[in-house]
Amino acid sequence: MKLTKYEHACVFLENDDGDKVVIDPGIFTNLPGDLSRIVAIVITHEHPDHFFSEKLDKILAQNPNAQIFGSTEVVTKLNQATEPEKLKIYNIGSFSLEFYGDEHELIRESLPIIKNLGVCINNLVAYPGDSYAQFPRPVRYLLTPSSGPWLRVREACEFIASTKSDVIVPTHDALLSDTGIDVYDFHFADTAKQTSKTYQRLRPSESIILSVT
Repeated sequence: MKLTKYEHACVFLENDDGDKVVIDPGIFTNLPGDLSRIVAIVITHEHPDHFFSEKLDKILAQNPNAQIFGSTEVVTKLNQATEPEKLKIYNIGSFSLEFYGDEHELIRESLPIIKNLGVCINNLVAYPGDSYAQFPRPVRYLLTPSSGPWLRVREACEFIASTKSDVIVPTHDALLSDTGIDVYDFHFADTAKQTSKTYQRLRPSESIILSVT
């Protein structure tokens, strides 16, 4: 399975047969030209850096039958979206999707707490959305948020250290400058190294092939 990271929190996952899953095509994301064969779209929560109607409409124009999974607030805005059951396996095309987690991390006390989905795909890669939720089983790859108004470096490092994943791929990084991203990466990569994990930063449009070993 190939994983391609796009701007901020958006990732594409593509199986060998060409089927694709898209996660969080938000306002900061520049979608690729090839939007074919997208069978599922996961929107972890309603914030525009993860859920932006213009991006979603562009995907659906080419993939009108794509299944959309979203948090509670997303589903209230999209009639065609499904709020998934936690840890139920959804087989979509050649993918299996399991959902976990509950709430978005707190930004500040005066803001309401919203729902947030984490997703595990093909029992190989987990993505917690804007949270530190852990998938209940070991998963080889973890996509972990690396910046944001709710994120503290200490807490993010604790999340990396505590996960049972082998490879850490940072996401949620559009707010970081070219200089700032190196500062954050120093702390995250060092934490990964200290806990016998691999830390792999991907630039926008960069891909890796996910392996089970």
